[in-house]
Amino acid sequence: MIIEMPNTRTREISQKIDELHEERGESATGRVLTLLISTTEDELEQALELANAASREHPCRVIAISPRRGNGARKPVEGAPKPAEDADAAYDNSNLDAQVRFGADAGAGEIIVLHPRGGLVHHPDTLVIPLLVPDAPVVAWWPNEAPANPSKDLLGAMARSRITDAMHSSNPYRTIEDLRRNWSPKNVDMAWTRLTVWRAMLATMLDQPPHLPISTVKVSRSEGLPAHGFAGGLAAAEAQRARHHGGGARRDRRDRRIPDARGRDAQSGAARREGGHRRHQHAWPVAAIHQRAHEDA
Repeated sequence: MIIEMPNTRTREISQKIDELHEERGESATGRVLTLLISTTEDELEQALELANAASREHPCRVIAISPRRGNGARKPVEGAPKPAEDADAAYDNSNLDAQVRFGADAGAGEIIVLHPRGGLVHHPDTLVIPLLVPDAPVVAWWPNEAPANPSKDLLGAMARSRITDAMHSSNPYRTIEDLRRNWSPKNVDMAWTRLTVWRAMLATMLDQPPHLPISTVKVSRSEGLPAHGFAGGLAAAEAQRARHHGGGARRDRRDRRIPDARGRDAQSGAARREGGHRRHQHAWPVAAIHQRAHEDA
């Protein structure tokens, strides 16, 4: 079920959702979180498809903010009700079109698509606040272009977890550098989660007997941000080990440098077994979204 709501307001969207819940005998209290998606019209359907599939494992309310292309007038929607001719000017120029999806079109929750225009484009927080699920955590996701500092973004500031995907941005290395400079424990980038299997395989290999020390590491890979992140992670781990033990390990003169996550050369050192490995835990929906988008790895 897809309901078009042109020239609408957030209170009308909220009322429509309550009506649909009442008709279906459902309650929004069963939602585990609110997922905010900031994307473009071109990438909207792909992002909603991933969120739809992921919500079947974790029921949630999805709110997607997608400004009209060029911030212009809305497209005509076939079958959508037309505003009454005697409607007041403020209503006719609400600068907000919406779409509510229920049932099979929304996974195990509901999807609200907001198309702001005009000045509303710069105030997405005022649009989503009335639509949040009460007493549920908020997760913000930027499937393509991410803000330089997600924690200072209007949507990111209200989120408990912030998900970005530098690989799908127009400048992946610039994006990852911005995220590095504005790092926060609540931020996670999909480029790093794509390495989960490789990091687990490496840790498993080092946990097996005969537990011999490793003096040199060589990373052979095709070009790509995840590969650089993997090499940079090894370099950072060795730098931390060297600081902890007061010295570095032997280097192989043939392979002295590896690129770090920013594409620059970093000193290559030993990857030494430290009696186990640290697990990186990321809040949903990183795992579910990544599972659905594994072909991008």
